[in-house]
Amino acid sequence: MGEKDDQRRVEEITRIVLRPLASPLPLAFFTFGVGSILQSAFQFGVVPPDESRNMALILGGIIFPSMFLAAVFAFSAFFLLSASVFFSLPSFMAA
Repeated sequence: MGEKDDQRRVEEITRIVLRPLASPLPLAFFTFGVGSILQSAFQFGVVPPDESRNMALILGGIIFPSMFLAAVFAFSAFFLLSASVFFSLPSFMAA
């Protein structure tokens, strides 16, 4: 009898809490890596200077929005430090 009461008490005390969202860190790190590689390739001359417009379109159309999306998801999942970094990194890369 005592073991059954203990089990029931544990079940009453136990709470299972699930986060509503998964971690946005993989998206942000992948996006940051791709953006860094693209900018490095442009700065080291691997990508010719006449392709700068295309590079700006890639960075502005794909890299920055996905970093901001990762930041919004990080705020939603309560990763506050990660979210503030994800908001600031694209701004520094654009400057």
